[in-house]
Amino acid sequence: MPKGSWFLPRASELRTLYSNKAAVNAALQTLGGETIERDYSYYWSSNENSGRYALTLNLSNSIVHYNGKVYSTPYARCAVAY
Repeated sequence: MPKGSWFLPRASELRTLYSNKAAVNAALQTLGGETIERDYSYYWSSNENSGRYALTLNLSNSIVHYNGKVYSTPYARCAVAY
């Protein structure tokens, strides 16, 4: 993936984000970005189970769950390749 390209993280990358949430939030606040402190918010990952389901990760407690792509509304937290 070329440097500077945006992508949807895998579930394992979202878990790394969760593990480093305090440092990530501090950096996001410094840059004027939105923090990841929402309670019980699920975020999409790029991991799919089928054409209808994808893994989501709750960034308040790191629980992984399959959500339907059509009828659920998790957040997306894109990343930049470096």
